[in-house]
This record gives sequence, structure tokens and C-alpha cells, in this order.
Amino acid sequence: MGRWQLPVEAMRAVPAAVETDVYRSLTVIPAVTFTTPLSARPLVRGYSAGESSFRIDGFEVVNLYHLGRIFSAFPAEATDQVTVTTAPHGPAMGTTLSGIVDVTGRSGPGDATHGGATISLASASGWVGGGTDLRWLAAARAVHISGAELLGKTSIPYDFQDAYASASLLDHGRTRGRLTAFASRDHLFDSDLGSGMDWSNALLGARWQVLARGGLTIDISGSATQFIENVVNLEARRSRIDAQNRFSRIGASSDATFRGSNWQVSAGASLGRRSIGNRLTARTGDDFPRTAAAFDNTELGGYVELTRAFQSTVVQVGTRVDAAGSKAVWAPRLRVAQPLWGAASLGMALGRTSQLFHVVSDPQSEPDLAFYDFWFSAGENGVPTPIVDHVAIDVNLPSGAFTGRASAFGSSGKGLVELRPLSEQSGGHNPFRFGRSRTRGLEAQIVTRGSLTQNSAFSASYVLSWSDREWNGTWVPWSQDRRHVLRLLGQRAIGSRWSLSAAFEAGSGVPLTPVEGVAVSGTTNPDNGGIDRTSDSGEPVYIFGAENSHRSGGTARGDLGVNFAFRGPWKSRMWAGVSILNVGFGPVSPLTPVDPQFNFVEGETPRGAVSYKRLFDLPAIPTLTLRMQF
Repeated sequence: MGRWQLPVEAMRAVPAAVETDVYRSLTVIPAVTFTTPLSARPLVRGYSAGESSFRIDGFEVVNLYHLGRIFSAFPAEATDQVTVTTAPHGPAMGTTLSGIVDVTGRSGPGDATHGGATISLASASGWVGGGTDLRWLAAARAVHISGAELLGKTSIPYDFQDAYASASLLDHGRTRGRLTAFASRDHLFDSDLGSGMDWSNALLGARWQVLARGGLTIDISGSATQFIENVVNLEARRSRIDAQNRFSRIGASSDATFRGSNWQVSAGASLGRRSIGNRLTARTGDDFPRTAAAFDNTELGGYVELTRAFQSTVVQVGTRVDAAGSKAVWAPRLRVAQPLWGAASLGMALGRTSQLFHVVSDPQSEPDLAFYDFWFSAGENGVPTPIVDHVAIDVNLPSGAFTGRASAFGSSGKGLVELRPLSEQSGGHNPFRFGRSRTRGLEAQIVTRGSLTQNSAFSASYVLSWSDREWNGTWVPWSQDRRHVLRLLGQRAIGSRWSLSAAFEAGSGVPLTPVEGVAVSGTTNPDNGGIDRTSDSGEPVYIFGAENSHRSGGTARGDLGVNFAFRGPWKSRMWAGVSILNVGFGPVSPLTPVDPQFNFVEGETPRGAVSYKRLFDLPAIPTLTLRMQF
């Protein structure tokens, strides 16, 4: 139910931009969308990335992507697979409203010490690992962009680094324990010179199987994670701000499962301490008030689940409770699986999800490298606790090398937080707004691979969906609602050395708030709707219509890639790759109004000029990579 596993081999089949990216490759999965082709920030079934949970080896992390959200913060060389699970999941999974994106790191090879490296025009990464009963692996990546231009904008000095390490202890071929360490760092501009951003993430996690005897297993785990963001003189909407954000959590959990002949009982408990700190100072403008907030909460969680087989039908029923401070959320969940014919199956699920904090950011930052987050502790200082109720139905049709899948889903939520759009002109000084959500949609995907297609693989998916938000009593389309999305991906092996890949995506345009006219700021006229539209003094400003009542133009693009395998030095294997993103130079970004202006004609009333342009024009982006494994 609502679960996809994407191995790293499938990620490399997606034509790369700069390098294979762990998150951007999730375009293979129909439940995941992105704001633009430059984004590596997954949106799951009509919800923002801040309303999903990101994990490494099952341990919670935040903002697992780099500044600008154009690179994921986990190197592909260190990846075994990525699992995407959509709501409603089983009760063992919490801290999410819409979905869970979990990156599983590689374990060391068991036969000998091996390693590998990848270089491209702006990045370099490598890994080494080995062991037998104690398998270990270490990997790192570095990217440096110096004096480069992003889509014709100002030259930027920017660099980032990632590091991952794991150690697994095996007992008779079964993993008994695992240790995970991860760290990433970003540096944009130079904050010492008056403008810049520093951004870092760190995780240390461990899991141990205490008991595995008969039908009983008991596991314990613990983790510590920290995210830090420092901003100096950043342009944020119509203001310039300084910001220091801190987000950390340390916690431990225990899970137990007892299995019978046709039933299973699972239960678990967790205890953690979460700290959130926001310090915001406005240098210019009044978009954001000065903030100095700190929230420290002890979090408790627990769940219980019963799985029972009734002949061919399997039923899972359970509940989850999460609490922090004075707030607690009860989340019941139900899942039913029913075989149809052959290997085909039908699954149905419903349940509630919640999150005890909010991650709020501008939903559209690409292609800007700099962007900013705001953090809130739910249930405090008038900030609501988000709760979403979900329902989903899946039909799976596997047959040899062919797999078909169809899904229907819907949700209804409350307590969501969002930045007010710049088009909202109703007044007020609170830059945030609170409201409700609703989504619904249909997904269909077919995949062929293996012997049926003779060394080829092909995936086709289509999504029809709606995602709406209610603010101040009015329902409007969500800013990233795509409605129609069609994706095609194919790969073909030619002989033993060459492989070709191609991808195509077409989708409806995202919602657009239309411009109804141009006015002069600071000039009023009670006889003309409160705004003087005839004066030629002052600055022109747009008068916006109903929020998201129109749509931007649709987008379509095609990507190509080719790889050549050959023998390298010291008995190594090597691959040379060339790919081109947006090979047809097609429009890939939403429309946005150009800067407001007046057209002046002598003797006539000034007329506001309203026109739209693409947020950016994406040229064809070539990528060269060289990968080595020894």
C-alpha cells in the first residue's frame, strides 16, 4: 500500500543534471512531484515537503537537500535505495502529514574491500567499504561553483560537502545492529563580508536487535540530529533579513513484534527531546517582525498494531499517540489487503497523520539559491497542531516482467501553516496564515523490465489530482497543484557496453493569481474604489484578482542520456556518461507577472501595462560524468 522502492541502479537510468541525484530521480514515482526541473525537494500527493518526513536509514532528519533545493544532500554513491511511503502508513510511522522519504545507505561489500568514485563538471564523490561480519562503508561528496551563473543571474561563489558512514554487524547473515553517521554543509557567498548563508545537517543513529527468538523480536534504537541555518542580509520578499535557525532532536525508541500462525502484534514506544530556535532580525522592510523564539519539548510516542489473516484477506488495525507538552494527537489506522487473481491484489487504507511542529518556507524558490525556513512548535502561541485524515485504494497487477498499478487517494486536513503570498493585499502584519487542506486524485503506472523487453526497461505514469487550501473561509487551489502529469522513462542496453535512456514529462501549469490592473501606490481617491488610477505620480503596483483563480501555461520537457562501460586501470570498471536536460529548450517554469509599469500617452489617462513571463528560461543543460568502481 502506497510504497515504492527505487534502487540506485534505477536512479542512474534517469538522465542526470550535474550528477545522479537521489531525490530528483524520484520523478519515476507518480506520487512525487517537484516545483520545477531544478528542484530536488519532493512534494508528496499534494502537500509541501515540510509536511513530509525525511529519513536516513530510518532516522529522522530535516531539509535533506542543499541551498536552493537543487541538490539532495545525500550522495548517490552512498545510496542503496530510496523508499517512498505515502499516507496512511502503518501506526509505527509518525512525524509526517503526507509521506515518508527514507534513504537507505549502502553497506560494505562482504567479499573484500571495494570502492568507487564519480566526477562531473562541478562535483566529485567517492566511497570505500568492506568487511565480513562487520561491514563498513564511508562516502563523501563535494561540489564547488565559483563565479558560475545560474540561469543568467549574478555570479555566485557556492560550495557544499556531504559525508556518510555506516557499520553493520551481521550474525549468521542477519543484521544484528547498525550504526549510521551523516553530515552536510553549505556555504553561499561570504557572511563575513556582509551577505551569505551557512547551512548544515548532522545525524548519528544506532539500531540494535536485542532479541530474536521464536516469534518474538525486540529492537531498540537511538538517534541525535541537528540542523543549523545562519542567514546574513538575505533578500526575503520585499525585505532583507538576518536569521539564525536551530532544530535538534535526541531520542530513543523500542519496538517489539510477536508472531503467531496467522496473526501478529506489534507495539512500540519512543521518548525524545526536540529543540527549535528562531531568531529573525529585519534589516529593511516590514514583511517579517523581529523574532526571538525558543521551544523545547519532551515528546512521547507509542503505537500498537494487530495484523490478522482471515483466509486470503489480511487486516491490519492499530493506533498511534504522539504527545508534547499539553498537546496529544490520537491517530487510528486501518489497512486491508485482498488477493484478486493470480498475483494481483487490492489494498485499502484509511487513517490519521499528525506532526508536532511546522516547517514553513516559500513554496517557490527555484532557481534562487538562497531561501529561508521558519519553524514553529505546534499548539503554542496560537499555532495550530496539523492533523490530516487520509484514505487510499491500490490495485497491483504484477505479471512476470510487467507491473501495473493504479491508486486512488484523498485527504482532509486542518491546522496547516503557510507564508502569505505576495498577491494577498487584504492587509494585516502577520506574514503567516493558517487553514485547512483537501486532496484527491488518481495515479496509474505501468513498468516493464527484464526478459520481456530484452535488456530494456520502460515506465509510464499518469496522475490526475486536485490539491486545495482554505484560507479565511475560502477554498483555493494549492500553489503547486498540477492537475495533470504524464511521465515516460525508458532505458535500452545496446550490447554489453552501451546504454541509452530518455525521459519525458508534461504537466498542467500551476495555479496563477491574475493581475486585474495597475495602480499608484500611496495615492487614494474615495470616488474611485479607494485607489487613484489616473495619477502619473508614485510607483505602479499591481491589483491582483482572486487567488489562484487562473493557471500558468503547461510545461513539457525531454531529457536524454547515454552511458559507455569499459575496463579501467587496476582491474577497475568505469562508466562514461553524457546527458542533456531539457533537450528541446521547452518551457518548464510557471508564469509570473513582470514588474508593474504604466504606459503614458500624452492627453490620455495612463494605462497599466500587464504582461507575464516565465519565471525562468531553462536552456538545454549538458552533463558529463565519469564513474569508477574497483
